[in-house]
Amino acid sequence: MMPADFNVLEQITKPHGFEFNLHEAFRKLATSQFGGNPGRGFCELIQNAIDSYPLNVPLPERKVEIRTSPEKISIRDEGEGMTIERLNLLATLGGTDKDDCPQKIGKFGMGFFSIFNPNLQTSKVQVRTLCDSRIVVLDFVVDETDPTKLPQLRTKLLRKGSKSWRGSEITVHFRSHASVEICWLETRKFVRYFPSPVFINGELFAESVWEEARRSKASFFEEPTRHGFLKSNDHRHSISVLCKYEQIMHCEIAVLSSGGHNMTGDLRDFKKRGVPYVPGTFTLVNDNHLNVTVSRDSIRMDQAYAALVKSVAVAHINELRQIISRDSASPLVLANQFVFAGQIHCHLGAPQVRDTDPVSQAIVELADCPVYRLAGQDQKVSLRYIWDHRSRGNPVFFSPGGLNVTWLGGAFEHDFIVLPPDSTILRPSDGFYDQLFFEVFGDAVNLRTIRENKDLIQTLVRRGIVQPELLSPKCKLMGGWEATEEEQCFLAEINEILALPQVGDMIQQNLHLSTPAIQATLFSVQDGELVIATGLFQNDGQAYRPVADQTEPAKVQRELKLGLMRTHPLIQHLIQSADPHRAFYTLTFLAHQLVNCQRLLVPDSSFRNWLVSKLGRNLREVLVDVLLANNA
Repeated sequence: MMPADFNVLEQITKPHGFEFNLHEAFRKLATSQFGGNPGRGFCELIQNAIDSYPLNVPLPERKVEIRTSPEKISIRDEGEGMTIERLNLLATLGGTDKDDCPQKIGKFGMGFFSIFNPNLQTSKVQVRTLCDSRIVVLDFVVDETDPTKLPQLRTKLLRKGSKSWRGSEITVHFRSHASVEICWLETRKFVRYFPSPVFINGELFAESVWEEARRSKASFFEEPTRHGFLKSNDHRHSISVLCKYEQIMHCEIAVLSSGGHNMTGDLRDFKKRGVPYVPGTFTLVNDNHLNVTVSRDSIRMDQAYAALVKSVAVAHINELRQIISRDSASPLVLANQFVFAGQIHCHLGAPQVRDTDPVSQAIVELADCPVYRLAGQDQKVSLRYIWDHRSRGNPVFFSPGGLNVTWLGGAFEHDFIVLPPDSTILRPSDGFYDQLFFEVFGDAVNLRTIRENKDLIQTLVRRGIVQPELLSPKCKLMGGWEATEEEQCFLAEINEILALPQVGDMIQQNLHLSTPAIQATLFSVQDGELVIATGLFQNDGQAYRPVADQTEPAKVQRELKLGLMRTHPLIQHLIQSADPHRAFYTLTFLAHQLVNCQRLLVPDSSFRNWLVSKLGRNLREVLVDVLLANNA
């Protein structure tokens, strides 16, 4: 039972505000920074050494010297040393005087504590520095029984400084020989990105990536807060991103462009932020304004990140322009026309606007590259040519692979048919050219897939680009003299049933026809790509079109032909069948097939809304009545 006078709120009141557990905070900083990588702690000391120089000293002039022995490793600089305020901050958890200064490499003031990672088995860290013309020594001694505890701090003043001593020196003592190697391995990966000279045991470390890039004549770019280079590489299309010369990420350019979110694995990843596709390149960029996490293992996708991507895009734009100047037919032209299709559309729509920035100039060059052929012509043309020579109101017809260029015999309204080349440099996304031409021209038709796109065909008919009669395949009705005796007998059986008043009435009601008679006949299709079982025809052999009939007076009636395709496998089987009821089976089959076949004959016909089940059910009922009456 809780006492009546027990006040819960008083028990949790903190007079001095939020309280910190310094021992737990130190343990987490020492063990968890940089993913717990123990070797990274010494790299933090390298950053501090470079930061110790005055801001007006260029990075290439900031010398750092590292010395190793079996159980210790030291780093020395010739910078400004440390003021009393800085020494105090060094002994303060999370204290820093760098204030997120872009010229300073360090940022958070907590990297120093990662050298106390228990996996390094650090026994002592000694800081020797020049402070107010005196040499001050700080010893951070680690508890051997519990290395996660806060180290003890011992200080001493050695003597007055001399001209021979400048800067600071930090020496880390270990209880294991392996710890020096751990720090050394991480250091070798780390220092190669710094432009400052680093000496290791008296010898200059191998050249930095920057010197290597200059020697290989890479393309450098520089802005106030970021700089980098781009060089050719046959095996990669990647980028390394540095923040204050520390590698934050290494990834494919597509990952940088998309931010790694909802990636498609094709050119659409490059479209998201307008990054050119220039494979076979490696890019290195250092940006001092990136917002990184405390562990510096990720970047925030904010305005600083967007500015970085834009700078990288411009560097790749310049590389792309050089490639285009050497080879205007390069496969990279097609890929980047896809990436910048929207910008190309805007430029072609307002060609009088001429910007001089690299991106705008690249858009102009991409629009002017002659990489397309026109059907029947050998000369290659550009997107600008297609834009300028198409008629207003007409879509741009194109055919990847040159398929279906003779669709409808070419008897539709068009200026030309564009034959795009195959993309060999990168597998295009689904609908590569559909998206490219639609974005650039706003109105485009892919002839390669036109046959399957019935809705598009109807749209072209409504726009007057395709005449409806062109869509019906060429069919020929056969006269009686052309049919064999076996075929004539088969037709006679069907027509005997069709002549029954109840059958005629049922067909007219279901198909909304107004006709005095329907007669079966055989027909052939000259379009070898179509396999049609049956269809409705007028006496002149044209496919029946109810849309045209609606314009006539209702009293006008026409005789119709129910065509049976002579060479259809099932029709052939029924013709050769000896079953006495084959005509009934034939009409039942026709009830199910007529809708689909009529849609092929007249794609824009309203008959596509027929109810097949209703037609078949009603026809079967009538035929059953006929059979019962005949057997009575």
